[in-house]
Amino acid sequence: MAKIHELGFELIDHPPYSPDLAPSDFFLFPKLKVSLGGQRFSSNEEIITFVNEYFAEQDVNYYLNGLKRWEHLWEKCIGLKGDYVEK
Repeated sequence: MAKIHELGFELIDHPPYSPDLAPSDFFLFPKLKVSLGGQRFSSNEEIITFVNEYFAEQDVNYYLNGLKRWEHLWEKCIGLKGDYVEK
């Protein structure tokens, strides 16, 4: 939350459901999934460390660009009153 406020974004409620804005499609997870591919961890702590390091290594533009793309889809969804939005 602190990073969201620091970057000047406003947090708004998520609509009940939209396939275009599903949290599982949020820009953070597909690239993280690729990075996790083929990895083996012996403890939860190793996974947590890996994920924390992965996100710490990302450039600020990675987050800004991802949020801007998501914001664009959100605006389309709001404009269409929740109807399906093609990417």
